[in-house]
Amino acid sequence: MGFTEQFLKKYFKGSFSESNSIIGLDIGSLFVKAISVERDKQQFTITGFCRHKVEANKLSDTVKDALASIPTKKKEICVSVSGQGVVLRYVNLPLMNKTELEKSISFEIEKYIPFPVSEIYFDFYILRENRNASKMLVLFAAAKKEVVDSRIKLCKELGYQVISVDIDSVALANYFEKIHGVGEGVYAVINIGASFTLLDVIEDGVLVLSREINVGGNDFYKAIVEHLGKDAQDMEALVKGGFKQDTAPIIEEVLNNLINGIKISFDFYECSANRVLDKVFITGGAIIIPGLIDFLKHSFDQEICRIVPAENSFKIAASLKRDDFIKEADFFSIASGMVLR
Repeated sequence: MGFTEQFLKKYFKGSFSESNSIIGLDIGSLFVKAISVERDKQQFTITGFCRHKVEANKLSDTVKDALASIPTKKKEICVSVSGQGVVLRYVNLPLMNKTELEKSISFEIEKYIPFPVSEIYFDFYILRENRNASKMLVLFAAAKKEVVDSRIKLCKELGYQVISVDIDSVALANYFEKIHGVGEGVYAVINIGASFTLLDVIEDGVLVLSREINVGGNDFYKAIVEHLGKDAQDMEALVKGGFKQDTAPIIEEVLNNLINGIKISFDFYECSANRVLDKVFITGGAIIIPGLIDFLKHSFDQEICRIVPAENSFKIAASLKRDDFIKEADFFSIASGMVLR
């Protein structure tokens, strides 16, 4: 079931096909991350995972190498999209049934999506209904066809069948739901990636806000490298190379940009929903930056925790070590969210 047919079908509780072997592929600006999962009823077993550094002008080769290192019984794959060609909108509409909304969606979506309808794939999901007020909250999702088609084309050229196309923000929410569970309460989930930061707000089990903040690990890396007057392949290499000093003064400007972007989103939610956040969860490959988590904890009134997979979240194949995946889990939040549902 791909984006071109139904993008957010059965959000949170979705299933892709009758296949019990699925690969999640997250193509980032710094790494290509792939994870394979086998599903038996509601039990998930991770059978392989890897991340490969993206080489300039060699994206296809990098994806090919990453997928080749993942064991799988079937070549069925889930991919995700994000960035300027992707839009999520949360809209309050008059209460109507799904059939009525499907008939009016093409007209409604033009009001909220900044692209011509002919240039996008789109879908919707009714998040919740308020029958007393005769209103419903609807999530509209759209992505430019060229963004989606390029992902599908790349995978097909490598011999894989794309069975689902996700949006990164939705995959992040799915990952949180699987690892932490959802219930009453308001949670922010922040994924700090290489190029940008994703922020989701999940209210009583419903994704009600998604934002992209244009600050990521690459910005921190550039600030540190400029301060040290030396180069390194990437932030991870710099940290492993022994960079242990206090980073706060060095990356203060970048930190402030990130904090401001997060606070604006938090304030918007709390003012519009008249509720406050109960807890903030953080993940993403960039949290390896020395001192970053401590700085975030001192910048907000809410409790901040890393998302750590629990023992009962999924199984690990006998050929893998659970500790190895736990150490890498922050890099695989989006890829895991595509397949662990």
